[in-house]
Amino acid sequence: MTSHALKNIGTPPPVPAAKTAPSNARSAKLGDILAAATKLFMERGFGDTSMDEVALQANVSKRTIYDKFANKQALFAEVIQSLCEKITMPEILILAEDDDIESVLNRFGVWFLTQIYSRDQVSLFQTVINDSRRFPEIGEMMFYGPIRRTQEAVANYLAAQGRKGRLNVPDPAMAAAFLVGMLKTDVHMMLLLGQPRKNVTKDIQKAVAAAVKLFLSGTRPA
Repeated sequence: MTSHALKNIGTPPPVPAAKTAPSNARSAKLGDILAAATKLFMERGFGDTSMDEVALQANVSKRTIYDKFANKQALFAEVIQSLCEKITMPEILILAEDDDIESVLNRFGVWFLTQIYSRDQVSLFQTVINDSRRFPEIGEMMFYGPIRRTQEAVANYLAAQGRKGRLNVPDPAMAAAFLVGMLKTDVHMMLLLGQPRKNVTKDIQKAVAAAVKLFLSGTRPA
């Protein structure tokens, strides 16, 4: 990158607006494309979404989309990856390592169920499940992305409690998988199968408390 001559030592030259505008415009168009594609893919799935519809929804030409993505598969993969990256772990399990275990796991459980029961997350899971037979790579993104990250965070927490002698967990990874599965109960599957939501968030705290108590009854030291 070439440097500009400075008129005054220590004072950087102004950046010409004309040089930054194209970059900003390209970034805005990419954002519009991804937002439109996300909406359509989540509502209709991969097969029933066309690039023409994405272009219309994003208010760009189809040529603009193909300038950024080789094909619809590449755009779909980018959408799934960006959604997976948005699922970030809270710091509950890291910052509260010395707090009461039951309290920590209850706070984590409420956060976890609130996330996976949300309409956006249910739509994401449904889309991935529906299209992963045709595109197993998106299933891989989901499983080795947010799903695996969540279980690893729980496993690390349980392992730390095991080292302190506060829990008996010979296999933290397996114990984490058990706990996550217990927290989901059958409500998550009900939502994935498109059943009425009713008041699914109403009893989250009650379900979490029951699952955590059951889990700890088998993992606390004798």
